[in-house]
Amino acid sequence: MNKAKSFYKLMVTLLCGVFMTLSFTGCIFDFVTDDSGSEDLGEDVPNGDYMITLNSETSVTLSGVQGKAILYANFNTSNRVINYPRYYTGASNYAIATGSITTFTPSASYVGAARTAIEPDVETVNDDTILKHFVPKEKFHVDTSSIPVSRTAIDQTSYNSFATTFNVGNEKEFYVDNDVDMETYVLKNCVLAAKGTNANGTTVCLVWVDEDLYTQNGSNYGKNINQTMAQNLASKFGQYYEKERNVFGDEFESLFYTNGSWAGSLSDVNVCDTGPLVNIIVYDIGNDYTDSNDGNHTNSQTEECGVEGYFYSKDYFVRNPDSSRIDRYSNEGKYFYIDAAFCNYNGTAQNSAGETVYAYNGISGNGVSGSVISTLFHEFQHMINFRQKANADDDPAWYNEMLSMLAEDMMREQLGLNESVRKERLPAFNKYYRYSGIDEMLEGRDAVISYATAYTFGAWLAREYGGTELVKEISQNSYVGMESIKNAIYVKTGYNFSTLQLFKMYLAACVFRPTFATNAAHRLPSHYKDGGNLIESFALTKINLFGSNYGYSVGGTTYYGPILYGPAVQLPVRPHGFVLHSIGTATTDTVTLNFSPRTNSGDQIVIFVQDAFSNTQSDTLAE
Repeated sequence: MNKAKSFYKLMVTLLCGVFMTLSFTGCIFDFVTDDSGSEDLGEDVPNGDYMITLNSETSVTLSGVQGKAILYANFNTSNRVINYPRYYTGASNYAIATGSITTFTPSASYVGAARTAIEPDVETVNDDTILKHFVPKEKFHVDTSSIPVSRTAIDQTSYNSFATTFNVGNEKEFYVDNDVDMETYVLKNCVLAAKGTNANGTTVCLVWVDEDLYTQNGSNYGKNINQTMAQNLASKFGQYYEKERNVFGDEFESLFYTNGSWAGSLSDVNVCDTGPLVNIIVYDIGNDYTDSNDGNHTNSQTEECGVEGYFYSKDYFVRNPDSSRIDRYSNEGKYFYIDAAFCNYNGTAQNSAGETVYAYNGISGNGVSGSVISTLFHEFQHMINFRQKANADDDPAWYNEMLSMLAEDMMREQLGLNESVRKERLPAFNKYYRYSGIDEMLEGRDAVISYATAYTFGAWLAREYGGTELVKEISQNSYVGMESIKNAIYVKTGYNFSTLQLFKMYLAACVFRPTFATNAAHRLPSHYKDGGNLIESFALTKINLFGSNYGYSVGGTTYYGPILYGPAVQLPVRPHGFVLHSIGTATTDTVTLNFSPRTNSGDQIVIFVQDAFSNTQSDTLAE
């Protein structure tokens, strides 16, 4: 059977209920002022009872909607910002009450003839968390065809062989960043503080600590790290090293020259002195730490950097002192970099000035903070991804980060991290989603919004289409970006979705509250589904995007679910992004909704109908 036709039958089943009929009125003016960003995202989702798309139409009549909440989205199918999207102009033969939904009108907004200024495409947002990851400024590519087939993998005996050449207390110099822009590097002497072994007792990692921060048997505080904490970091990575590989695949076991050609196997002592072992370097990332009066690292002192840890593919290249690229600072091998102060991070403790402090707060016993543990396995996915997608033309940053956050998501319960990535990303998504498109990676501090958007999209995909088995297929197939996602879904489900269909179903999952979406009569897209298909017992459990765990505050009031704007508010829409509006609750059976003419072919209006709700109350389904 044609899978696209099968999909349409499925969507008609999902979207068609019993209470509504609709009709369209053609638009009076249908002109396009800027098609420079237009693109073909494939077939669209068919209209149904709960989700209706307006393209060139300016009016739609809904029947059987009394008591129902009516919302709409500006959805941008183009690859450019739409500064003047369509907006709601009113309704006829209707009665709509504001109801219990609170809407917002940003001070920089503009409507119709009252336009006075264009809101910036992206505003710098002070997110509720300073925890960030580093996106490397330079990308490196390798020629995998030059790797001898017989030397792409290394057996466990090689790990142990290299491990015996290093003893706790040994010292070694490494190149590390030395400023908040992470553009200058220095050699830093570090002490081998711990080794990590896997379930078979094979040493798989070495933890090195900056000698100036290593307290040996002293107390952990600020940026000071002792041997017990270092061992906890090493042991945790060793315990889950193979498990993460079983989902995402293997990392490279070779070094390469600057031109990308193969330079030798890591099992060769003449190639790399630490061989196939993973090296975790703990120091002050960005060299930005400053002691406060109480001796702790504070939020205000990390605003310029705030990076917990990172992987940089430069270390997979032979150090070339004459290179103009960052590989002149290669440490030649498998390397992660972890911020020492974040190892002591306590997201709730505050000093007398009300600043978040870095007093020791391990997740168990004398362990490293849960935030750093989560970051470590996030970064390991990046190392693996460097190999898995080595032959792809271009690996989009949002896609790579999505996979890393899914690693955090699926491993969180086994790692003892509770909400972890969910609590970090979902409230930010709910509050700031409109600043980043679905498949967009913003730069600088605004990147934190794209992290939230990429995670929320990936979390829905994994729960809807195959759990960890889907994530494995996405990670290990030969594609990147949306092509990788679509191919993985096809392999796992047989559904041949277009990019637009996936975007629109995801949009629905961000609008329909779980109590309504999961009703047996509706069965609509939702994050509130178990991913199933476990690998290594990693679970992708239900997410209630509208639940109490992911609320956010505006003006002293807590709201749940993605923020809703007023019905006539007109705001720029990011490429493949959306802005959600509430029109209100219908008090009559039939209403006709009217919208301004479309002036950009990428500008869609998507109307949603669901049961009445209040966005100041969390959805009643369990978290």
